[in-house]
Amino acid sequence: MTASCLCAMLIDLTSEEFLLSCSDFDAKTLGSLSELIVRSLQQDVPDDDGEQFNQKQVIVSGYRQWADRFPHVKNVVDKHVST
Repeated sequence: MTASCLCAMLIDLTSEEFLLSCSDFDAKTLGSLSELIVRSLQQDVPDDDGEQFNQKQVIVSGYRQWADRFPHVKNVVDKHVST
């Protein structure tokens, strides 16, 4: 959950197009990022775990802000999660 939270915050600063133009970032990496976001959005958070609840809120709100700039991630998330 922590990794997804950090990713959600960092990718808010860029776009899929830009990341794919970087030599060390490819479609496989984007696929892994998509899977990480999906797993986090699907994860149930216990009511008494405030830290995980807060992290999931960051992921959900972050995803909603940048999903349109990441069509591949949005497509994968839309197939597996109702947001």
